[in-house]
Amino acid sequence: MSFTSFSQYVLLKPELSTSSFFAFKDVVGRVSGSVALESEIGAFNLMAKMELDPSKTNSKYFHIRFSHNNKYWCRNNAGDGFIVAVSTTAEEDITKESCTLFEASSSSGEGVFNLVHVPSGFFVEVGSEPDGRAVVVKGATAANRLTFVNWQTIPRIHRGNDSHQTVYAVSSDQDTANKDTLFWPIKMDEKTIALRCEANNKYCSRNRFYYDYLHAAADTIVNEARFEVKERVSSRKIYDVKYQLDEARIYNKEPFIAGSAMLTNKSNDKATLTSAITYEEQSTSTFTSTWSLTGGVKVSFEGNLCEAVKGKVEVSVEVKKEWSWSEETETKKSSTVNASADVPANTSIKISYIGTKGSYSVPFSYSQEDVDSATGEHTVTQHYDGIYYGSNYYNMDFEVAKPIPL
Repeated sequence: MSFTSFSQYVLLKPELSTSSFFAFKDVVGRVSGSVALESEIGAFNLMAKMELDPSKTNSKYFHIRFSHNNKYWCRNNAGDGFIVAVSTTAEEDITKESCTLFEASSSSGEGVFNLVHVPSGFFVEVGSEPDGRAVVVKGATAANRLTFVNWQTIPRIHRGNDSHQTVYAVSSDQDTANKDTLFWPIKMDEKTIALRCEANNKYCSRNRFYYDYLHAAADTIVNEARFEVKERVSSRKIYDVKYQLDEARIYNKEPFIAGSAMLTNKSNDKATLTSAITYEEQSTSTFTSTWSLTGGVKVSFEGNLCEAVKGKVEVSVEVKKEWSWSEETETKKSSTVNASADVPANTSIKISYIGTKGSYSVPFSYSQEDVDSATGEHTVTQHYDGIYYGSNYYNMDFEVAKPIPL
């Protein structure tokens, strides 16, 4: 099973598990950062969302990183065989105990695979201890057959309650095995879903004869089977933003040349020359949360942005503005620096202003204040699912070339 068979954001679980997924978990009395099976929240556990980063050395290999805290899977260096997530840095050297490379080996069934820890060649499975921690074992068995769920297909919808004008189910059957009462939401975009009936795998749409009824009869997601999600919120404010800077990650680093200038000294004496270099600074910022459906609510934000400085992420300027979750904001501005160097007589020197362009992600917590559009009631909740994505230039400095005789 190739790396390209996976989506970028996934949930991993044993093939035989229905609602338990591998998640980042601090097990009491165990090593911090355990990877363990977690069933309490299921697919909506923000600590279960993972990203698969391709290897730079072998197209078959990849790194598994928890999205929320940027911690990579690896085998515990204590030699006990447990899988842990303790480092924010990927390691490709398979001779090192801290190597974070894995490979998916095809198994029986579509989308079913064995997850191989590359340095050891062992297979990942749920250990025998009650805490459900993941371990690596030597042989491929039914116990280590895994499967994955594409995170982006799982809509997370804010819940509300309207005791007067809501839609009520007529069934009083509380048995979740009754497929006639089970529906799977399919995310279409940031505001739209479709509902698939578990009983017949058809989509709910408006009944052509009884306009107040939903009818699970559409074979495809026709226009009548699309539902727009709207929250009962007139305004939303995000504040008290706290970044977990120790869990920040900088990636996609590449050299950046802002500009250069030629300093020419035509005199017979050494001279200190200066020239201005003008360039365009670009930066981006995006705030995301695990709520995959925004419900069309604009957000009033009060807090700080972040930026990469000298190879690490720091808190930057404070802003107050209106924005939407997952909406990228790009900032451009013209900057000028003075390039200066001592130029020998009758020579020219090229001086360049260079640095690094990098992207980064930082988890953050925040307070959210909502105003109910029906009652005007204010509700304040605490959230720990934010991830800030940004990019900017950093480590800017001058590079002076060797003098060239005139």
